[in-house]
Amino acid sequence: MSALGYVDPARSVRTAHRPAAGKRWIGVDLSAVNVGGTSYDARITKAWVTDDKGRRHPAIRTGEITTGFPAAWNALAAREHAEGRLVFEVPENARIMRFHSTVGDSPLTWQLQLPPSR
Repeated sequence: MSALGYVDPARSVRTAHRPAAGKRWIGVDLSAVNVGGTSYDARITKAWVTDDKGRRHPAIRTGEITTGFPAAWNALAAREHAEGRLVFEVPENARIMRFHSTVGDSPLTWQLQLPPSR
């Protein structure tokens, strides 16, 4: 799995669906390829971002956002490729530093070059 980019803030295509008061959404673009020889159950993958204070913010379900489609794969067959965006609800003033994921038992971390806090 690779983190390809991000969008800040992310917005839902449904205008009534928005982050909680004092929060914003950040979308991280992902690309996943199953390089193994068997199907991979993506539902066991965990993902979160950490902010400049070390707080963890897990991925949330938002449905389609205006700048891309959510990561919606449940399984990847051998050699299958999928792309999508995960969305995270974070405090309005938080500076997001890293994207983290566990794929099976393997922890993965990407440094994100996000804009400074608002």
